Amino acid sequence: MKRLCYFVNSDWYFDLHWTERAIAARDAGYEIHIISHFIGEEIIKKFKTLGFICHNVSLVAQSFNMIVFFRAFLNARKII
Repeated sequence: MKRLCYFVNSDWYFDLHWTERAIAARDAGYEIHIISHFIGEEIIKKFKTLGFICHNVSLVAQSFNMIVFFRAFLNARKII
């Protein structure tokens, strides 16, 4: 199965604007992975119900700290 990974800094933004695209990709045969800093369990439950695989990383949405971002990126690479 082909894998599609979304690396996003905001779980709620992905939910509002990218979920439909992820569903279409899932329906086209992709395994969907979402790498983000998930704030609450509700959104993780929603994504898991849709068949997405969620990976929680320590990333702050409004942070411009490149070290924190790079560390999160390296952790994400280990996942995929």
